[in-house]
Amino acid sequence: MNRPDKHAHKLSFTEREIGGIPSSSEDIKQAHATGIETYIERNVGLDMEGNYRQPDEIGDMPFNRTLQDWAKFDVNDRTKFDASISSGYAIMANQKHVYLPEKKESKISIKFATYDNTGSFSRINKI
Repeated sequence: MNRPDKHAHKLSFTEREIGGIPSSSEDIKQAHATGIETYIERNVGLDMEGNYRQPDEIGDMPFNRTLQDWAKFDVNDRTKFDASISSGYAIMANQKHVYLPEKKESKISIKFATYDNTGSFSRINKI
């Protein structure tokens, strides 16, 4: 997975060639933890009324070891939590649109004239 937080043309040569995202970046650490948190809130466990969610309604998490790893996960000491790291990056890859940088509106507006070429003379079309 390439960095979702940068446009492809702004990646360095090494980032384009090798790919990946820097796991030491504080922004990426926070995005990683937030991705796991959001996934858990939306797809795992109880709903707001305390009812278990049905797998066909929202989704479930069938991997108990990953759930246990998520429960113990510490953002500041991530070396012991391989399942959380790999599953978090998978969640980020599936929700790549969330991490894309905002598109800036261009201040330049280009309009091309169109012409009507019927008859002997061309005429510009009204816009």
